[in-house]
Amino acid sequence: MTGEIVINPGEGGVVRLFSVDLPEADLRALAAPDTAAGAAFAQDPRPYLPAIPALLGCETLDSLRADLFPIRDLAGLGLAGYLAQGYDISEAQLAPHRAALDALRNFTLVLPSEATPDGATLRPHPSLRLIARLETPKAAISMTRLTSEAGRGWGSGGETPTPAKGSRPTRALVLAALVVLAIALWLWLTLR
Repeated sequence: MTGEIVINPGEGGVVRLFSVDLPEADLRALAAPDTAAGAAFAQDPRPYLPAIPALLGCETLDSLRADLFPIRDLAGLGLAGYLAQGYDISEAQLAPHRAALDALRNFTLVLPSEATPDGATLRPHPSLRLIARLETPKAAISMTRLTSEAGRGWGSGGETPTPAKGSRPTRALVLAALVVLAIALWLWLTLR
């Protein structure tokens, strides 16, 4: 059993891997509680997705970005291969968890932090156990200066652009508006 997990807003590049120790029939019941949905269960390519919020104790997550599947679906690839290829997790990160990954036999739940962009507090079901918290590689950010004309402007260190002529009201226009307002006020007060 795993205790409460707090995911901070804006957390990115983290993948949490849980083992799910529930019989398949119980997962099916969580995923498709009514019999009408159960009939469509066999045709659904990701039939266990509806069970994810209940398993994690969090209704605000985007379960389409998470994954819940039986380990047997990874025949030939294995869970470590799935994480390496699907989430770009390095071998150096997978190595300390290799024995635990290879020992999993039932179901696994993969929760990338992108499933909770606004943050969340998870209260995992007693059948869930956190196996690993892994990090995906961060994209390299380049701070090179833009070379196109569109990249020039306020932040480029050049001159501050001046507004086009006539784009601001002139003093005469403001004065004329004040005179019209004063006459309208005088008429209103005298004719009342």
